[in-house]
Amino acid sequence: MIIPFQSFLFPLLLAGGILAQESPQPTSMPETGKTSESKTPMPEAERSNEFFFQPVLTLISLSTDKIPLILSATLEHHLADGKSLIWQPQIVAGTIKDTTTKFTEYAFGSYLGLRNYFNGELHRGFYIQGSVAAQLGNVKAERIGYTDNATAFVQVYAALGYLGYKWKHVFLDLGVGYQKVSGTLKFNTGEEVEVSATGPTLDANLGFTF
Repeated sequence: MIIPFQSFLFPLLLAGGILAQESPQPTSMPETGKTSESKTPMPEAERSNEFFFQPVLTLISLSTDKIPLILSATLEHHLADGKSLIWQPQIVAGTIKDTTTKFTEYAFGSYLGLRNYFNGELHRGFYIQGSVAAQLGNVKAERIGYTDNATAFVQVYAALGYLGYKWKHVFLDLGVGYQKVSGTLKFNTGEEVEVSATGPTLDANLGFTF
């Protein structure tokens, strides 16, 4: 509603200025009118798209060998009535180790969601969000000190609901949902094993923009 209001207000101010100049009233009156018009507060137009970085999870993944490198970002496209479309791409790449096994993972994930703010057109404050997610990737497991290894193409699908809060340059939310994981393990011995699992999942996001 901000942009239509500005488009309607500007012609009125322009017409008022022209009539004031043509008016036979004392010169002090038009000056007063111009001064009052110049002080009229104009609402700031809201950006239709916002891009958020998520550096915290990336920094954590860089500081430990227990999880691979994770790169994630969030694009928000504003709609009418306080709603937004959310797209969150995610890249997972790297190697992690425990005492007996080394895991190497390369995966790409994508989250698509619809967000609804409680305060309407401002696109700030508390919100709820529903999202669907998919992640596809390859995982390789190797036993340290042995030639045994296995590779797998893994698929993850999930549906989540979020509750969050957004300030001017920061947003924070927490989501809970349900996911399905499936894949085929291929051992270097030639054996193949199908794996599948379903269960609850959690997701948290902390994003920053300029």
